[in-house]
Amino acid sequence: MCSSWKKLPPLLRWLLPAAIALLIVWVYVGFALNSMGLLALPVEYWLQYNTTFAIMLVCLGRTMAAHVTLDVAKHVQGDGSIELKYSGEKRFCRKCNVPKPDRTHHCSACGSCIAKMDHHCVVCVFFTSMCVGLALLVFCGMHLVLSMCNLTTLEYCEKRGTIGFVNYYNVGVLSNLHQVFGNWLVACLPIYPSHMTALRQQFPVNVKKFD
Repeated sequence: MCSSWKKLPPLLRWLLPAAIALLIVWVYVGFALNSMGLLALPVEYWLQYNTTFAIMLVCLGRTMAAHVTLDVAKHVQGDGSIELKYSGEKRFCRKCNVPKPDRTHHCSACGSCIAKMDHHCVVCVFFTSMCVGLALLVFCGMHLVLSMCNLTTLEYCEKRGTIGFVNYYNVGVLSNLHQVFGNWLVACLPIYPSHMTALRQQFPVNVKKFD
C-alpha cells in the first residue's frame, strides 16, 4: 500500500485524507449542529458528545505517524536495543541515515522511518471499516428488531405511534423470524424461501390480539 501511494502525484495523495476529513465534518455538522439532533437534547449531552469527539481526534492524531528523528535516534546508540541484525549489528536505515529503534521500519510513502509502522492502517483500514461497520450494524439491528416484531418499515414509522394500534401479525418472536428466514436449516443459504409465495397473499395472525 505504501509503495503504491508513493507512485501517485502529490495532489492525489491528499484525496483519501481529504475524503475522511470531509466525512468527519459532515457527520459532526449533520448531528451536532442539527436543530433536530444534538441541539435538541440537554446541554450535558452536548458536552459529553463533544468531549468524546475531541478525545477521538486527539487519539487519531497521536497515532498517525511516529517519525524517527535524529533526537530519537540518539537513544538507541547504547546497548539497549533488542532487535539486531543477523550479524549482531544495530539496525540502521540507509535512506534516512539514522539508527533504527526497535519496532521501526522505513515507510516509502512517508519517506521516513516510522515507529510501530501501522499508521496507514489506522486511518485507511480501521476508520473506514469502523464507519461502514457502524452503519451496517445499526441497519441490521433495526431490521432484526422489525423481523422479531413482525413489522414492516412503513408500519413501524407510521402506525406504531397511532393510538390503539395493535400488531395483529405478531405471532411470537420465533414464529416471526421463521416467516422471514424460513426453515432454520436453510435460513443462512442464499435461496428463496419456499413459503414466501404464500405469505405474499395471506399472513398468519395472532387471534389473541382480537380479544
